[in-house]
Amino acid sequence: TLLYRLKRGWSLEEAVKGERAQRFIRPYKSKMSDTEFDNLLKDRFELSKGLVELGIKYGVCHTNLSRLFRKEEVINYFKEISV
Repeated sequence: TLLYRLKRGWSLEEAVKGERAQRFIRPYKSKMSDTEFDNLLKDRFELSKGLVELGIKYGVCHTNLSRLFRKEEVINYFKEISV
C-alpha cells in the first residue's frame, strides 16, 4: 500500500498516515491550458458570462461548469489569481 501511494505521487507522510493533503487540482487540465482556465474563471466571475456561452467557448458541458463554479477551492483559486 505504501509503495502504491508513493508511486501515485503521495508524499511519504501522506502515504504513512493514509490520508492525502487537500490540494487544488485544476480541472480540465487535458482540455485547456492554464491560461485558458484562468480566462474561463475571469469570464465567469468578472464578466458574469453565462454557463452555456462559456461551455461552448471552452468546450465543456455547462452543467459541469455549474458544479465547478460552486466549489470553494475554485473560488479561492480565482481570488488568488485576481489579486
